[in-house]
Amino acid sequence: MNDRSDRTEPRTTTSGSDTRPSRTLERALGVVDLEAEAASLLEEREWTEGDRNTRTLLTGDRMRVALMALRPDASIGDESTDDTLTIQVLRGRVRVETEMDPRDVTAGELVSLERPQGWDVRAIDETLLVLTTALGDRRSAG
Repeated sequence: MNDRSDRTEPRTTTSGSDTRPSRTLERALGVVDLEAEAASLLEEREWTEGDRNTRTLLTGDRMRVALMALRPDASIGDESTDDTLTIQVLRGRVRVETEMDPRDVTAGELVSLERPQGWDVRAIDETLLVLTTALGDRRSAG
């Protein structure tokens, strides 16, 4: 699904939009108010009119952290990745499917995918989650 072999270095600021100002993503010490970010995310048109909304909270050369809101049956995933992931469910419930058995993950739980494999996350309930991606080795991607 996502081919990152042609991507350049991660952006250190967001581009902003009509509803969201640009902001710095890469910091030496990143502290994020998840409740404030979630409240803002859930007020945006992408959420009120759609089935999902995502906001990158932090990014750098080796890691990306995103806050995601998903309505029931909305899904995210990647058919093959060399990245290590964690998915922390803040509210709601999702089903995580990999090459292993599927697993339901509920609010307060964290799941990790630590080896290269395809994955899919589908919301069972209205869900708010944090997806952390430890980026694979980009030196061999050129």
